[in-house]
Amino acid sequence: MGEAMKEPYGDSLIDDSNRRLYTALGREFTGRVLSSLIRQPFQTASELARELSIHIATAQKYLEELRGLGLVSSRLRKAPTRHVDEYYLTFKRLELTLDTGDAESTRRDGAAALSSLMVKESANQSVAFDVDHKQKRVTRALFLGGGARKSVSGSLELSDIEGRMLWHMPFPSEEARPVSDILGQAGLANLDRDAALAAVHHLRRVGLIEISAVEVE
Repeated sequence: MGEAMKEPYGDSLIDDSNRRLYTALGREFTGRVLSSLIRQPFQTASELARELSIHIATAQKYLEELRGLGLVSSRLRKAPTRHVDEYYLTFKRLELTLDTGDAESTRRDGAAALSSLMVKESANQSVAFDVDHKQKRVTRALFLGGGARKSVSGSLELSDIEGRMLWHMPFPSEEARPVSDILGQAGLANLDRDAALAAVHHLRRVGLIEISAVEVE
């Protein structure tokens, strides 16, 4: 029966982004994480780890996967020693609809959105970066305090997607470029729209990039 369905619709019935979403929703951890964020929104990875009695690295992995899928969003919590992400549910209500006739149109709309979103690195003199030259990605943002010595007042670990995008981001003095171009250079051309937009908006929210123009047709 599966092969019979695949023949008329091809690969457009369930694309890669939907497949990852359905897979995540079928896992036990997804329900535990979402339930915890319903009870107590704006949790950090360490707070969620304590709540669910799991390792902080495991909690971070779960949260980043759900953020990449658009189910969870984050904002920056400023602390005296470092900045950390706190997570909350993106939607109060989530409905999934399988539209077999509109999958190709959705992909085209997603590609158009990423092509029209223009971004570049922010001109922020109070941020420095740790980088991995071999992997061509930024691993961590370092927030510098005031004064002549410019000591590090906080840091923010970047996800693999964010780090690879930031590595290829135009410098502040350069012209902004479409997100789709940056994804291509970063080896992320097949990344779905929601994951790409989540990374872009998070980088802007923490002050690392700026969106200089949105062209609407």
